[in-house]
Amino acid sequence: MSQTTPSEADGPAMVEGPSFSWMMKAVATVAMLLLGATSVQMLNTGAWSEWSSSTWLVTAMAVLVICVSYVGILTSRTAIDEQCIRQSGLWSKQVRLADITQVKLIAPRGFGWLIAPRLVVRAGGLMMITFHAADPRVLAVFRKLVYG
Repeated sequence: MSQTTPSEADGPAMVEGPSFSWMMKAVATVAMLLLGATSVQMLNTGAWSEWSSSTWLVTAMAVLVICVSYVGILTSRTAIDEQCIRQSGLWSKQVRLADITQVKLIAPRGFGWLIAPRLVVRAGGLMMITFHAADPRVLAVFRKLVYG
């Protein structure tokens, strides 16, 4: 596989930006608000009053996962430089460009506001890592990496 590093692509030494677009963050926020409003309504009507303690525990764990994922959407950032691609957030991940054996960019044109563009890389043997990117500069470097 022929790889193009950001410096070879006449790009900056490092580019970084949000992993998710403001529209995706807005959709996630609206979903959280609706989930919260529905939860409050259910608490007020007593719909949860007869739940067992194990049901409450599973529900609390699900709420925790949803909240942590939401924070990850709001705060995650993707960066690429001459040596590696990294993404911070819920699960921080990193891959060295030299270790990449296969790369695929999934970015449906015109739908970036709805579907987060992502770079899927295979590194080493079976390891596959997905990096989301909403910043146009990061996406431009991803395109150079994929298409040369």
